[in-house]
Amino acid sequence: MCNIMKACPAISDLTLSLNIWSPDTVSGLMKGLPLLENVKRVAIIAGISCNIPTNKAAQSLAGVMAACIKDSWKSMHTCRCSWKWEHGDSGNTEHTCALKTALCSAPALKTIHVRIGPNTSHAIFLPLLEVQSLRKIYITSYVFNHHRDRRPGHKIDLEAAMIAECTQAFGKRVVMQSDKVETSLGVKKLAVPSVITPTVVSFVPLQGLPEDVQDAIWSRVMLFATDANHFYTDEELMPGTRPRSVSPSSGWGKQQCACGSLWFHGDSIYVLRLHAMPAVC
Repeated sequence: MCNIMKACPAISDLTLSLNIWSPDTVSGLMKGLPLLENVKRVAIIAGISCNIPTNKAAQSLAGVMAACIKDSWKSMHTCRCSWKWEHGDSGNTEHTCALKTALCSAPALKTIHVRIGPNTSHAIFLPLLEVQSLRKIYITSYVFNHHRDRRPGHKIDLEAAMIAECTQAFGKRVVMQSDKVETSLGVKKLAVPSVITPTVVSFVPLQGLPEDVQDAIWSRVMLFATDANHFYTDEELMPGTRPRSVSPSSGWGKQQCACGSLWFHGDSIYVLRLHAMPAVC
C-alpha cells in the first residue's frame, strides 16, 4: 500500500475505515498516508471495532490519521465523519476523540459533515466553530432512527427542538439535514451526496488497454473480492474459475457483483460506485 501511495502523490480524495480488527495489517497504509500532500476531501468511517482495547491496528491507524489531519494534509477542506459527535456516545473514545481534536486543528477545514443523536447539545460544536477557516457544519440527525420512544409526535418535537437550538446558536454556519424530517416542520430536505467526487485524476488502473479488456479484468477483481476469507493462487484466478464461497462473506449478491458497487459497512452515506460492468467469469 505504501508503494501505491508513493506512485500516486496527487490523490485528493480519501475514504478511510477504522472498522478493522487486530489481525489486519495497516502498516503500509500508516506509512503511505503522511506522503500524500494533495488531500482535499476525507471521509472517515469509525465503528465500535476501533474502540476495542485489543484492536491495536485500528487504534494505530486512527493515531496516524489524526497526525496527518493536523500536519500533513494542509489542503484538506472537507471531512465527513460517520460516528456520532456528542459526548457519551459509544464511539466517543480516546481514538475518535483524537480525530475530533485533530479536525479542530485542521488548518484549511471549510466544511465538515457530522452525525448527532437524540441527546445532543449545541455546545459540543463550539470547538469546531473556533476554527477560523470553517464555513459550514452539516449535521445529520439520527433521532428518528435511534430514539426508543416510538411516539411520532414526541420524535417530531425532539427534531424540531434540536434544529431550533442549533439554528439560534450558530445561524447560517450550521445546516441541519435529515432524511426523516417531517414536512410539517417546515424544514427543507437536503440531498446527501453518495460519493466524494475526485477533482484530480492521478491514477488510472490498466491505462492504455481497450475498454472492454479493462471491464473484463475489473469485473473479475470485483467478483473475487466478495470472497474475503480465502487467498487465491494464480491458477485459481484464471478465466473459467469462480470464487470458492457460494455465499460471499461480505454480503454481496449477483446484482452487486454485476454492477461493481461496493458499499462500506457501517454508514450508507459513504458509497464507492464503480462504473457498471458485466461479470466475466
